Amino acid sequence: MVGSYTRASMDTFFASHPVFRLDELRAYRNASGAPGGRSEEALLHYYQQTGRIESIRRGVYAAIPRGSADSRIAVDPLLIAGRCVADSVIVNHSALEFHGLAYSNFQTVTFQTRSTTRRFHYPLP
Repeated sequence: MVGSYTRASMDTFFASHPVFRLDELRAYRNASGAPGGRSEEALLHYYQQTGRIESIRRGVYAAIPRGSADSRIAVDPLLIAGRCVADSVIVNHSALEFHGLAYSNFQTVTFQTRSTTRRFHYPLP
């Protein structure tokens, strides 16, 4: 069972990280003095089962605001692209959309990274 101190700490993390990677969760918990190891995976599993987070892709999660009526929330696709890889940079037409300079909106978000990654599809509600 997750203790009340951990729950409050995790609520703070979720509020400041609407989309987060597993390594960001580990860094946050290490900075707060929480035990390491596989405890982050256990927490993620717990919060997925309770409907507080949703998996976007392997190692990337979206926090569902407390009191949300629907477990499927609208997550900004630009935020997902910016968080899906540690060094991702939103580029091309997607960058124009972010700055409000695009003449139309696309359903695809383009980002660039030095690491190898695969395309992925995240259905928006």
